[in-house]
Amino acid sequence: MDLGIKEPTLYRFPGGSNTGYLKDNVFAEVKLALKENKFTYVDWNVDSGDAKRSNVSAEEIKNNIINQSKTKNTISILMHDANSKETTINALPAVISGLKELGFQFLVIPDGVSGPEFRT
Repeated sequence: MDLGIKEPTLYRFPGGSNTGYLKDNVFAEVKLALKENKFTYVDWNVDSGDAKRSNVSAEEIKNNIINQSKTKNTISILMHDANSKETTINALPAVISGLKELGFQFLVIPDGVSGPEFRT
């Protein structure tokens, strides 16, 4: 039975591709391995701020996202889905409506298309 589940093709480095944990030569090797396995790595250009501390309010998360998005044509948002991030989930309806009011559309990133990259 086909459940419509697709193999993932996107990878986000923990902390982003500009993490200090990967030296340039190691990053180059990882990047090559990702490409060889048909993965594209993505970073973000909007940060929800939900990782700053525990219990960031839904209102603050929404404001962080909307304010950072106002000057951009295309956005990729960093949000977390851990058990402790309930306010991130609570912020979603207001984030979605706020971004739609700014004229944004929600699209799936096609295979092979990269989003923002901190480090190339």
